[in-house]
Amino acid sequence: MLEEKSLGEICSLEEGFIQTGPFGSQLHQSDYTEVGTPVIMPADIIQGKVLEDKIARVDENFAEKLKRHKLEIGDIVFARRGDIGRQALITSREEDWLCGTGCLKVNLGKKQIISPSFLHYYFKLPEVIGYLQNQAIGATMPNLNTEILKRIPIRYPNLENQNKIISILSAYDELIENNKKRIALLETMAEELYKEWFVRFRFPNYENTEFEKGIPKDWVQVNLTDIADITYGYPFDASRFNTDGIGKKIVRIRNIPNSSSNDFTDEIVDEKYIVENGDFLIGMDGDFHMNRWYEEESYLVQRSCRIKAKDKIFDAFIRQAIKAPIHFFQSTILGATVGHLGAKHLNSISFLMPINQLKALFEQLNSIDNLILKLNNENFNLNQQKNQLLPRLISGKLSVKHLNIQQPPTPAQPTDNE
Repeated sequence: MLEEKSLGEICSLEEGFIQTGPFGSQLHQSDYTEVGTPVIMPADIIQGKVLEDKIARVDENFAEKLKRHKLEIGDIVFARRGDIGRQALITSREEDWLCGTGCLKVNLGKKQIISPSFLHYYFKLPEVIGYLQNQAIGATMPNLNTEILKRIPIRYPNLENQNKIISILSAYDELIENNKKRIALLETMAEELYKEWFVRFRFPNYENTEFEKGIPKDWVQVNLTDIADITYGYPFDASRFNTDGIGKKIVRIRNIPNSSSNDFTDEIVDEKYIVENGDFLIGMDGDFHMNRWYEEESYLVQRSCRIKAKDKIFDAFIRQAIKAPIHFFQSTILGATVGHLGAKHLNSISFLMPINQLKALFEQLNSIDNLILKLNNENFNLNQQKNQLLPRLISGKLSVKHLNIQQPPTPAQPTDNE
């Protein structure tokens, strides 16, 4: 049996609240510092989590002025504009965080009618995201506000069943996180091996190699286009894009960092624009994002490109070797509003590499790369399974009533020894 209340009613019953982050007049770009209290902005909310590596900060004195925007464990932070529906649950942290400009926070209070973790999963339901997108106001930049969040209808079981649902879904999240940690270690290993062998030239048996001006004598300068094919995205008709699953998925610049897309087009174009699982992509505007594609076949949209080795043995080498040139272009290409990477830049890239020897080095890089691909594909499948279970569990279609599951404390429920 499910109860139904609006989010506003639930917050009132639990002595919680929904609050907008500080306005632009309260927090300016000039207020940010290198160290201090982190401030969560919409761009920091990715796939239900807050990415901390580039998070903005303010000093302690300024944080005190914004103390009403302090985030508590168990709060949920929404991106108020842009990609409507993005939200993150504040779980544990070593320092205070602030809800920033462009965000909203939901505080559920202390009574625990609904677990914050359950609500976090509930907000991932496609129909909830669709509701928010339909309710958002603004012609050019859709926005959420507190009144829209208050109106969200929430259907929920009792706390015991909520916790069982959390246990099932969080088990998937834990497997995914473990894989991500393994992927991060493997990526570091691949990068270090590449630098050791192809930048520092400390490859196996380098002591017995003849060098000339600090470079192995039999290595040659090779252009990127000599060893790789570059495919530029197609100029699709944007009016035919949809989120209803009609046609084939598309890859735009914004899809590259997370290697994930929910956008489709019903246009049919040449197969050369199809991106396959494992393909290496680069965004050519703004931040020149680089990543492999880990979803199913999708169309590549203009202002993105695919780099594919002509000989598979150079796959992983190219992905490593191209990073430095792209980062260089990122720091030196200046546009009126945003940097643009072009064919002339990619065509100018060249590498030093051995020819007809050291094949084992390329193969070893490929073996690490293939393991990274395997783990990312596992995560994609785990996410697919979780997303299929999510609506069935939360709607009650898949009953958890008779499951004997022990749920660990939620973010708002401290353990006995705390």
